[in-house]
Amino acid sequence: MQKVARRFLIAVLLTFVGALSLVFSASPALAHAQLIETSPSEGEVLPASPKEITFTFSEQVTPVSGAFLLYDSQGTGKELHAHSVDEQVIAYLNADLSQGSYALVFQVVSADGHPVSGQLNFSVISPSDSGVVLPAPNSGAAFTEVIVGLLSGIQYLLIMWMFGAALFSTLVLRGAVSKLRVLVCTPKVAYWILLLVALLLVPFSALRTLGADVLAIFSGAWISEISGNSLLQSALVVLAAIAGLSLGSGANDSVANILRLLVYGVAICGLVLVGHTQSAEPISLLITTDITHLLAGSFWLAGVICLAKIFSQNALLKVEQLYGSGARQEILSKVVYRFSGYAMLSVLLLAVSGVIMATYITGDLFGILSSNYGRALLLKISVVLVVIGIAFYNRLVLIPRTLTDTDSGTDAGSGSSATVRNLREAIKLEAALISLVVIITGFLSNLSPFS
Repeated sequence: MQKVARRFLIAVLLTFVGALSLVFSASPALAHAQLIETSPSEGEVLPASPKEITFTFSEQVTPVSGAFLLYDSQGTGKELHAHSVDEQVIAYLNADLSQGSYALVFQVVSADGHPVSGQLNFSVISPSDSGVVLPAPNSGAAFTEVIVGLLSGIQYLLIMWMFGAALFSTLVLRGAVSKLRVLVCTPKVAYWILLLVALLLVPFSALRTLGADVLAIFSGAWISEISGNSLLQSALVVLAAIAGLSLGSGANDSVANILRLLVYGVAICGLVLVGHTQSAEPISLLITTDITHLLAGSFWLAGVICLAKIFSQNALLKVEQLYGSGARQEILSKVVYRFSGYAMLSVLLLAVSGVIMATYITGDLFGILSSNYGRALLLKISVVLVVIGIAFYNRLVLIPRTLTDTDSGTDAGSGSSATVRNLREAIKLEAALISLVVIITGFLSNLSPFS
């Protein structure tokens, strides 16, 4: 066990060193649309009323219907028609503007499906003495943003658990230990929750695009803002939830397990249809890296949760019933050693893919740390490092002690052994922290790196 752990530590350290070198060698292509320039420019005083107002972004964007509002110094607003041509968005004025100050509030949708909003201030002939009075921002829009982030996090957590548990059963619980699959089945309630979350994400994501509050869901105005990628993503997740309910537990059914892997795997691939990798270059590399990141994370997440289930008090008693008390050490050792080898590979893939995506998506890995995205990313990295520390303690100290206790005839199987209880609590903590990382990832997928 210690030899495996030492190899694991060396491999992780080398991977992080190699991956961090990419930060300084990669040619970034920023994700999430950024406003490059406007005509007129910010604060410009025009000699006459313009016929149109032009916005140039870093990528092609889509203007949100009814989201280009021009306000004068009296706070009176009127809607402007806008359309996009490549990276430009043009807003047309139907009538000449009188002398004074104006503010154009706008919102567009970038290629990754996320809204980008802003405000352009300019004046005609001379500025107004009082400036421009804007209406109070819609506080409900911020709550909608939180709801979308929370739903995304739950969706990530459940679909990754489902795929990871099926993969754990296939790779780790095979052969002599296949009887343990009955201990790691996904409860039906998880499929129902996933089904509900996937359906709710469709209207709430559209409401976020509109900048509307959650009560606007009853208006139906959000229907026109549903994106094709968002709809396809939800359809794939719904299909995965229905497949989970239809296939049942079938713990020892190898064919059903392979079907689960295929359907859940496709659903995980569908998660990248909405996110920052849709608007960063090279898109093929980043989509592949994103999928690899999610698949590797799924195995690590589900593997730790499955270990927590197997080492629970009731499960240890079940192991005795299935294999006999004399075979407990051999059975548990096979599970732990197999998982450790695959876990090492999953962490290596997570490290490399995570750094590559952060580098290409942000373009400035260290410069964005002052943004909400940067702070969330820093929190995610910090939690991952804590999890790795707990995992090493489990693999190096607690698990070897537990296996020794089981073999020496202590009361480990009944759960009264202090070593078993300590291991059980440590694995639970590890699983909880990994789940937190997945939820943070769901929020990250909905945050702009530059907001």
